[in-house]
Amino acid sequence: MTKLGRNAPCPCGSGAKYKRCCLPAHQAAERERQRLRSEAVSAEDFVAELDELDRLSNSVPQLIAQGRLDEAEAACLELKRLYPDQIDWLQRSAIVCQARGDHKMAAEYYRKAVAFTYTRPNGFDHDSRAWMLDKIRALDPTAPSAEP
Repeated sequence: MTKLGRNAPCPCGSGAKYKRCCLPAHQAAERERQRLRSEAVSAEDFVAELDELDRLSNSVPQLIAQGRLDEAEAACLELKRLYPDQIDWLQRSAIVCQARGDHKMAAEYYRKAVAFTYTRPNGFDHDSRAWMLDKIRALDPTAPSAEP
Protein backbone atom coordinates (compact mmCIF):
# COMPACT_ATOMS: atom_id res chain seq x y z
CA MET A 1 0.00 0.00 0.00
CA THR A 2 1.39 3.44 -0.90
CA LYS A 3 1.71 6.16 1.69
CA LEU A 4 -0.88 8.90 1.46
CA GLY A 5 0.68 12.33 0.93
CA ARG A 6 -0.24 15.27 3.15
CA ASN A 7 -1.40 17.33 0.16
CA ALA A 8 -3.41 14.49 -1.43
CA PRO A 9 -7.22 14.62 -1.31
CA CYS A 10 -8.47 13.14 1.95
CA PRO A 11 -9.55 9.49 1.59
CA CYS A 12 -12.73 10.24 3.55
CA GLY A 13 -14.05 11.99 0.43
CA SER A 14 -14.51 15.44 1.97
CA GLY A 15 -12.66 17.11 -0.90
CA ALA A 16 -10.22 18.76 1.50
CA LYS A 17 -6.51 18.06 1.61
CA TYR A 18 -5.59 15.16 3.87
CA LYS A 19 -3.45 17.42 6.10
CA ARG A 20 -6.42 19.72 6.77
CA CYS A 21 -9.01 16.98 7.22
CA CYS A 22 -8.30 13.55 8.72
CA LEU A 23 -4.51 13.65 9.15
CA PRO A 24 -4.61 15.32 12.61
CA ALA A 25 -7.04 12.67 13.91
CA HIS A 26 -4.97 9.87 12.37
CA GLN A 27 -1.80 11.30 13.91
CA ALA A 28 -3.49 11.54 17.32
CA ALA A 29 -4.65 7.93 17.04
CA GLU A 30 -1.14 6.85 16.05
CA ARG A 31 0.37 8.73 19.03
CA GLU A 32 -2.12 6.96 21.30
CA ARG A 33 -1.22 3.57 19.77
CA GLN A 34 2.48 4.35 20.31
CA ARG A 35 1.81 5.35 23.91
CA LEU A 36 -0.11 2.16 24.53
CA ARG A 37 2.65 0.09 22.94
CA SER A 38 5.19 1.71 25.23
CA GLU A 39 3.12 0.96 28.33
CA ALA A 40 2.15 -2.37 29.70
CA VAL A 41 -1.52 -2.54 28.74
CA SER A 42 -3.61 -5.02 30.60
CA ALA A 43 -6.15 -7.21 28.89
CA GLU A 44 -8.79 -5.50 31.02
CA ASP A 45 -7.83 -2.06 29.67
CA PHE A 46 -7.93 -3.35 26.09
CA VAL A 47 -11.36 -4.91 26.62
CA ALA A 48 -12.59 -1.73 28.30
CA GLU A 49 -11.54 0.32 25.25
CA LEU A 50 -13.38 -2.06 22.93
CA ASP A 51 -16.42 -1.96 25.20
CA GLU A 52 -16.46 1.85 25.04
CA LEU A 53 -16.28 1.79 21.24
CA ASP A 54 -19.15 -0.71 21.14
CA ARG A 55 -21.21 1.25 23.67
CA LEU A 56 -20.83 4.51 21.79
CA SER A 57 -21.40 2.92 18.38
CA ASN A 58 -24.46 0.99 19.56
CA SER A 59 -25.95 4.09 21.15
CA VAL A 60 -26.51 5.63 17.70
CA PRO A 61 -29.28 3.28 16.48
CA GLN A 62 -30.84 3.38 19.96
CA LEU A 63 -30.96 7.18 19.87
CA ILE A 64 -32.41 7.10 16.35
CA ALA A 65 -35.14 4.70 17.49
CA GLN A 66 -36.00 7.19 20.24
CA GLY A 67 -36.15 10.06 17.72
CA ARG A 68 -33.12 11.75 19.28
CA LEU A 69 -31.34 12.44 15.98
CA ASP A 70 -29.24 15.38 17.19
CA GLU A 71 -27.82 13.22 19.99
CA ALA A 72 -27.22 10.37 17.54
CA GLU A 73 -25.31 12.77 15.29
CA ALA A 74 -23.29 14.00 18.28
CA ALA A 75 -22.41 10.38 19.10
CA CYS A 76 -21.17 9.94 15.51
CA LEU A 77 -18.93 12.98 15.89
CA GLU A 78 -17.62 11.58 19.16
CA LEU A 79 -16.91 8.25 17.43
CA LYS A 80 -14.96 10.12 14.76
CA ARG A 81 -13.00 12.05 17.39
CA LEU A 82 -12.18 9.07 19.61
CA TYR A 83 -11.90 6.31 17.00
CA PRO A 84 -10.98 7.88 13.64
CA ASP A 85 -9.31 4.67 12.53
CA GLN A 86 -12.54 2.66 12.93
CA ILE A 87 -15.31 2.49 10.34
CA ASP A 88 -18.11 2.88 12.89
CA TRP A 89 -18.38 6.67 12.64
CA LEU A 90 -18.93 6.49 8.87
CA GLN A 91 -21.55 3.76 8.99
CA ARG A 92 -23.38 5.31 11.94
CA SER A 93 -23.34 8.73 10.26
CA ALA A 94 -24.96 7.10 7.23
CA ILE A 95 -27.84 5.75 9.28
CA VAL A 96 -28.36 9.11 10.97
CA CYS A 97 -28.60 10.80 7.56
CA GLN A 98 -30.97 8.11 6.37
CA ALA A 99 -33.16 8.63 9.46
CA ARG A 100 -33.23 12.36 8.66
CA GLY A 101 -34.34 11.54 5.11
CA ASP A 102 -31.11 12.78 3.55
CA HIS A 103 -30.52 9.76 1.34
CA LYS A 104 -27.84 11.36 -0.83
CA MET A 105 -25.72 12.20 2.22
CA ALA A 106 -26.33 8.72 3.66
CA ALA A 107 -25.11 7.23 0.37
CA GLU A 108 -22.08 9.52 0.51
CA TYR A 109 -21.16 8.25 3.99
CA TYR A 110 -21.50 4.67 2.76
CA ARG A 111 -19.27 5.60 -0.21
CA LYS A 112 -16.67 6.90 2.24
CA ALA A 113 -17.01 3.70 4.27
CA VAL A 114 -16.39 1.58 1.16
CA ALA A 115 -13.29 3.67 0.41
CA PHE A 116 -12.21 3.21 4.04
CA THR A 117 -12.37 -0.58 3.63
CA TYR A 118 -9.81 -0.39 0.83
CA THR A 119 -7.36 1.39 3.14
CA ARG A 120 -7.54 -1.67 5.41
CA PRO A 121 -7.92 -4.58 2.99
CA ASN A 122 -7.25 -7.28 5.59
CA GLY A 123 -10.05 -6.10 7.85
CA PHE A 124 -12.99 -6.22 5.44
CA ASP A 125 -14.37 -8.88 3.18
CA HIS A 126 -16.24 -8.69 -0.11
CA ASP A 127 -19.62 -9.27 1.58
CA SER A 128 -19.32 -6.22 3.85
CA ARG A 129 -18.41 -4.05 0.86
CA ALA A 130 -21.23 -5.55 -1.21
CA TRP A 131 -23.72 -4.77 1.55
CA MET A 132 -22.64 -1.12 1.61
CA LEU A 133 -22.69 -0.89 -2.20
CA ASP A 134 -26.26 -2.22 -2.16
CA LYS A 135 -27.16 0.46 0.40
CA ILE A 136 -25.63 3.15 -1.84
CA ARG A 137 -27.60 1.97 -4.88
CA ALA A 138 -30.83 1.87 -2.85
CA LEU A 139 -30.30 5.32 -1.32
CA ASP A 140 -29.00 7.10 -4.42
CA PRO A 141 -29.72 5.07 -7.57
CA THR A 142 -28.45 7.81 -9.89
CA ALA A 143 -25.02 8.02 -8.18
CA PRO A 144 -21.86 6.68 -9.83
CA SER A 145 -20.32 3.46 -8.51
CA ALA A 146 -18.52 3.63 -5.18
CA GLU A 147 -15.85 1.17 -6.24
CA PRO A 148 -12.38 2.76 -6.41
